[in-house]
Amino acid sequence: MVEAELGRWLNARRQELKAIDAGADRLLAEPLARLALRGGQRMRARCAVLGWRAAGGAKEGRRARPAAVLGAALELLQVCALVHDDIMDGSRTRRGEPTLHEQFAAHHRERALHGDRPAYGTARALLAGDLALVWAEDLYREVRLDPAARRRADGSWRAMRTEMVAGQQLDLELQAGRSQSVLASLRMAELKTARYTVERPLHLGAAAAGADGPALAALRGFGLRVGVAFQLRDDLLGVFGDPEATGKPCGDDIREGKRTYLVNLALSRARIRGDTVAEHVLLRLGDERDSSERSVDRVRAVLVGLGADRAVEQRIARMVQEGVGLLSGAGLDPDAVSALELLAAQVSVP
Repeated sequence: MVEAELGRWLNARRQELKAIDAGADRLLAEPLARLALRGGQRMRARCAVLGWRAAGGAKEGRRARPAAVLGAALELLQVCALVHDDIMDGSRTRRGEPTLHEQFAAHHRERALHGDRPAYGTARALLAGDLALVWAEDLYREVRLDPAARRRADGSWRAMRTEMVAGQQLDLELQAGRSQSVLASLRMAELKTARYTVERPLHLGAAAAGADGPALAALRGFGLRVGVAFQLRDDLLGVFGDPEATGKPCGDDIREGKRTYLVNLALSRARIRGDTVAEHVLLRLGDERDSSERSVDRVRAVLVGLGADRAVEQRIARMVQEGVGLLSGAGLDPDAVSALELLAAQVSVP
């Protein structure tokens, strides 16, 4: 249902854009639509629909359409975040293909255009991300809700977008300042991912279906814990994952010097143990003179040697268990609870 709504909306907006300027559709909207429809985990859409169903929303037919439209709007918001995040991180691939700024830079090279090639790619990608953001907002306004549900949902939508930007800003500051704070890296995981990926989409779907009180509190508590676990899992995959499965290169977090919970926890352990060799390796993360695959393997070995990977796995398992425990006794739809438990289990599996 979400895929159908997303495809319908993108097609309609592209037709409008063609009438304005065919070049804008071809150069911006077409690659943007390909990225949006190429999938990914659809985690935010899944959570919005499950929040809706958990609160008693219809599971199929016309009465279930608000949840599908909401999920599609969240996916467009996610596309905006991905495009901008890829620019900030200098990422080369996304969902198994070149990132938009890389595609656009290649277009500049192939057409022998004038000016700075990377700057052109970045500028076009920024515009594409902005377009996704505008279309996400427009689609969210298409969700048909009664006035009370609209007020509840609007508050969550507004907070989520602000939290998303705040999380990205915190990420930038932690990387630029080479932060070594374990607590700060956890806070970033909460703001940048947990709230935006799981908690707020669940909140949005449940609020749209009329949830309040204990039911809403249970879903949000579950979402925050499983959302942090989701980011910690992503951190592990960024270092130890299979590129064929994740759709993005493995080891980029190390090369970029990402100050993740995994890295900062390892650094803390190295200092407690007095392991100056391991500490030196971790402090050099992001050093352009030391970014070879051999250096990445050295960092992996240090993380494993310090037991940081196992400690993160244990934290993931603990947070998932706590989150699932909040769902019982909250008066939620049993089928939706089962689906949420399955989603949590997928996060907890290495």
